[in-house]
Amino acid sequence: FLGELATAGCQLNESVCDYVVVEGGLTDTCEPSITVQGVTVSEGALSGGGPGTSFPIDIPLSATANLSVTLYDVQIEATVSQDTNGITLTGVIGGAVKKVDLVAALESLPEGSLPAGLTPAVILSLLDTLLVLDVDTNGDGTNESISAGFPFEAIPGNLVGAL
Repeated sequence: FLGELATAGCQLNESVCDYVVVEGGLTDTCEPSITVQGVTVSEGALSGGGPGTSFPIDIPLSATANLSVTLYDVQIEATVSQDTNGITLTGVIGGAVKKVDLVAALESLPEGSLPAGLTPAVILSLLDTLLVLDVDTNGDGTNESISAGFPFEAIPGNLVGAL
């Protein structure tokens, strides 16, 4: 579920917080809007995903701007642990970001959302120089996407409603 804190000031890593599902976090049939297929848990290890899966990611750049992209052909690997507060996942989610999506996300950023001296044009120039298109997500034989991976920790929480 995509959620927000229901109670301001809850200390995320110190207590189990209450959350509300944000708009778009549920489908019309009240199912989670984001799922990863083929997830299995065995002996404390979670894994899943593969071709055809996708996962939207918002990367905060400032207090007023997020870089919103979609990760395709998602793979997830995590260690599952449990204590008196609940279940915690620590792992990595990886996949491919289509260059065309990344360019569109950068070009749509509000002016002033990047640190001083950086513009979307400067970042796009750096991306053209530094990143290698190494994934073919549409099966046409041409790599159009960039490998990406993000570490994550999923902590226990209580779902208390929806916006």
